[in-house]
Amino acid sequence: MSAADPSWRDLLARIGQVPAHDIGAAYQALLGAERAALGAWYTPLELVEPMVEATLRPLVDACAAQPDRAGALLALRICDPACGCGSFLLGAAAWLGGILAGWRGGDLDTAIAEVTANCLHGVDLDPTAIELARALLPGAHLVCADALDDHTWPDSLDAFIGNPPWVSYVGRAAQPLSADTRARYARDFRCFRGYRNLQGLFVEVAARHLRPGGRLGLLLPSSMAEQAGYGPVRLAHDTICQCDAELPDFGDGRFEGVFQPCMGLLSTRRAAPAPPSEAATWPLARPDLTLAARDLLAYLDALPKLPPHLFGERGVQTTRPDLPHLRTEPPGIPLRAGGDIRAFALAAPTRFADPAWFGARLRSRETWTDVSLLIRQTATVPVAALSDGHAFRNSLLAGFADSSYPATLLLTWLNSSPVRWYHFHRWRDARQGMPQVKIGHLRALPAPRHDYVAALGELGARLSAGNAGISASEQGELDALASEALGLSAAQQALVARWWSGHREPGA
Repeated sequence: MSAADPSWRDLLARIGQVPAHDIGAAYQALLGAERAALGAWYTPLELVEPMVEATLRPLVDACAAQPDRAGALLALRICDPACGCGSFLLGAAAWLGGILAGWRGGDLDTAIAEVTANCLHGVDLDPTAIELARALLPGAHLVCADALDDHTWPDSLDAFIGNPPWVSYVGRAAQPLSADTRARYARDFRCFRGYRNLQGLFVEVAARHLRPGGRLGLLLPSSMAEQAGYGPVRLAHDTICQCDAELPDFGDGRFEGVFQPCMGLLSTRRAAPAPPSEAATWPLARPDLTLAARDLLAYLDALPKLPPHLFGERGVQTTRPDLPHLRTEPPGIPLRAGGDIRAFALAAPTRFADPAWFGARLRSRETWTDVSLLIRQTATVPVAALSDGHAFRNSLLAGFADSSYPATLLLTWLNSSPVRWYHFHRWRDARQGMPQVKIGHLRALPAPRHDYVAALGELGARLSAGNAGISASEQGELDALASEALGLSAAQQALVARWWSGHREPGA
């Protein structure tokens, strides 16, 4: 899009006649299908306002303690490194302008103009977005440049705020990346490993260019707070910045057409680097937890974990072009999916794969007979059944027994309410967006006491013998035994029971 485009000229002509959020929405609409590839999503006002205030409040409080508080405020340098059409900068101008006008007792519009001209900086690669931001923010220091190039930052910018593009370079939603750019990111950024993504690069570059005591406030996918694949991003950030004690969790449905939940990363640049020993999770707010639930979660967090080799991915990866070659009846290779699994019960396979189409992806029969358990992946809690050796799709995860953890023990453990309570409350992926059970979740589950292994295994053998699922009374028997194996108190058992009685998971 260029300034000669009629739709662009029309948009510029509307500036000053409609609210700023309508301008941003119009710009996003003009991007059309390109916005997903660019990670360009207009940030709604209900996210901008709390993020601006939470990020900048400590800086403003420090200014208020100065003899010339207005001068100190106007000396702040605040930057959005992926400013788009300027929604975060507009929010900062309004909030800081209101404070400045209150301190001086002057005109609000004049104060906003002073803040804009003195404090606000923005960078974006899209020249169209920069021109729109300039029209909306006359006087702001806005440049069309690559924020991920260190030469863009001559000195330490006081706060970085914004909503950097959410773009992945791995997985199903991976966007293309040239070899030269990939090599530059790998060379210049510690975080460009694990889940390689654009938003992680913005976290690192913004943290790197803050002054000591400076503030960071970025909207990010909530999964960055705890998923192991984002560990390199957290490690790069935590080395030089300290997270606030509790970070806002905004949930899902905040951006039109975006399913992924979002969070706010709020932090302060350290006076000196303090390399953490490992990539800790970020402390997202948990208003859903009572004090008793927090205590139970902390107790279960501290218990020994199941060995990681017990769980893995083995399912056949299927994509849209494969669907015509997955029949609903024979002939073909039986291929189970998530919907074929209930707790303690396997339904007959509902898909039959054309071997000529899938070829080597179906693997040898030994590949499947090695699997002890099948675990539904799209679910809020683990739902497991014993495997019968058939192949399965990647909507199922694999469990592998060993001499210390027999298959029937793992079966009862995963289907028990205490373990399910832990999974649901420990992992955000279980509660938001499309609920997921992931390999990393299963490997982080608490292990039962060894003196309960035999009893749990015997119960699992009995419950799975009929391939008929589990009754309410049998679930109660299982939960009592699992609670003992975890050392839960009577009050903790009652907390889990109340939760499970109100939880609804198909087939669980």
